[in-house]
Parts: sequence; C-alpha cells; structure tokens
Amino acid sequence: MKSKLLIIFLLFFGVESFGQNFVQSMFSISRKKEAYVYTKDGNLFIGRLKTYRNDKGILTALKVQDSLKEVSIIEPTNVHRIYVSESIAKDIRKHIENNSYVSEKDKQEPDRGGTSIQESIGNTDLYVELIAKQLNCIEETDVLFGKKVKKRHFQILNPYFCKHMRVYANPSADEGLTSEQKSFYIKKGDNPAFKVNKRTYKKRFYEIYEDAPKVLELYGYDPLLKDIEKHVWLYDQNK
Repeated sequence: MKSKLLIIFLLFFGVESFGQNFVQSMFSISRKKEAYVYTKDGNLFIGRLKTYRNDKGILTALKVQDSLKEVSIIEPTNVHRIYVSESIAKDIRKHIENNSYVSEKDKQEPDRGGTSIQESIGNTDLYVELIAKQLNCIEETDVLFGKKVKKRHFQILNPYFCKHMRVYANPSADEGLTSEQKSFYIKKGDNPAFKVNKRTYKKRFYEIYEDAPKVLELYGYDPLLKDIEKHVWLYDQNK
C-alpha cells in the first residue's frame, strides 16, 4: 500500500524531478537510522551500524546491532551492498542535491537481525524504496587501478538509473555537489569501474557512450564532466 502511494506521489509531482539527478556523495553515516546490509551469501542484516570502517573504498570492519541489541560481526569481504542514511536529516529534494562522501568509524544502536532475501538495484521497487527511505547505496565492485583490478566498496551516485551504467563517488574527493566534483568512477555492465576526470572523460566520451548514438548526437560535440548526470540518464533511457 505504501509503495502504491509513493508511486502516485511520484507520478503527481514528476518522477523526472528525482530520477534525472545523482544523489550526492555522503558526508557521514547516520548514527540513529537503521541500515540494511546484504551479504554475498544471501543474508540481510537490519540495524544500526555499531562499527563501520571504509577507508577510500576499502571496507575493513562492519558490525550491525539489531533491535535486541545483539551485535553481528560481518566479514567485509562478504558484504555485497549497504543501504544507509546520511547523518543529517534532509527532505528528499535536498538529499538529492547535497551530500559528501563517507569514510568514518561510527558507533550506533538497535534494530533487527539477519534474514535471507533477494534484491537487485535499479528496478522499480528499489527506486521507490530508496526515495521513501532516503537511503544511499554502497556496493562492492571491481575497480581498475592501472592494470590491476581490485575490490572496493563505493557509493552509487545514480541508484535511480543504473541498470546499464553505474557512477560511483570518488572516496578521495572532498567535493559534495555533482557539478563541483572533479572525478568519478564509471562502471559499464560487468566490466571493472574506471576513474574519469574532466580531461579523461572528454577524451573517452565516445568510447564510453559508443553504444548510445543519442548521447553522442546530443552531447558529443563538447562533452563536459559537469553534465555527466544528463549523459548517464540519457544513456539509461536509450539502452
């Protein structure tokens, strides 16, 4: 019932006012709101993050405290995705416009324990859930560093339109607003994510969007990194 009401809300106010924008990289993780941790072995832990250490995408410690105050220690290499709120309460629109990345050790309190569940990002149900709960998503991904591929846990900036391409926050960056950020990580399909900045994004634009003629037609003449939201959204719509 709640999902139906949210869908009506989105249709009334316009999905595009939410859907075409990136969420911003988080500044810090909430100490009061419940988080959702999905593991690779199919479990879901719901609760507050007792311990969270993520240094530039390298997750080294994660503990979740449930509503009974029982603490689950989760092996970082087993973490698939984490859905978490930022620390400062904002309404939905501000949430989409203003944040900065997360990398800190947090202490927290209660909620629920492990349950098995299947989930996938980028579908309608998740889209509604993310907007309703104002959650940010951190997921494990392969990342290309030179010629080496390494595992990292990065925040997805385009959770509302990431079926074909994901854009991750650069955890080394201090910028908050998308238009001010100087670099991102881009992942197409199952390929490792790679870093782009203003220069390399322009240089690799045709390579990145070669399978989306509409994007090249509209933006190929002068692609700018500050317009990456428009490019990625159009790419998602035309795949």
